[in-house]
Amino acid sequence: RLIVLPPEVEDRTDRWAGKKKLVTVEGKLCLVVTVDEEAEVWVIADYGRQQERWEKKMAVNLKNLGMQEGGALILRDLCSSEVAFFNSVYGVIWYDFWRGEIAEVPVHHKCIQEVFKYESDLVPWDIDENKI
Repeated sequence: RLIVLPPEVEDRTDRWAGKKKLVTVEGKLCLVVTVDEEAEVWVIADYGRQQERWEKKMAVNLKNLGMQEGGALILRDLCSSEVAFFNSVYGVIWYDFWRGEIAEVPVHHKCIQEVFKYESDLVPWDIDENKI
């Protein structure tokens, strides 16, 4: 089934005006639109009902992040409704929208093409083979 984009996003005339990414956060469908140095987070409300609509949850200025990391940042996912996951040429970044805090991890491969979310249900278990 098709879901219409929010009118404010759809009405932009330049097709390259913003990068759009659909993500799921806390069981809800979200749309993140990045335009220049700003990111907008939209959440779909009342999904599957007649009154289904997009609600703009927040608009975040990414100027500080762009100044520190340059223009090579790519939004990959939202980890929560307030934390975004980006990658750049030589690193991956978690950015807290509310606090403006950055956590960066260097990567030893240039130009990361894809990043996959990994969630494990593995519980570490320290087994001493001599006690078995």
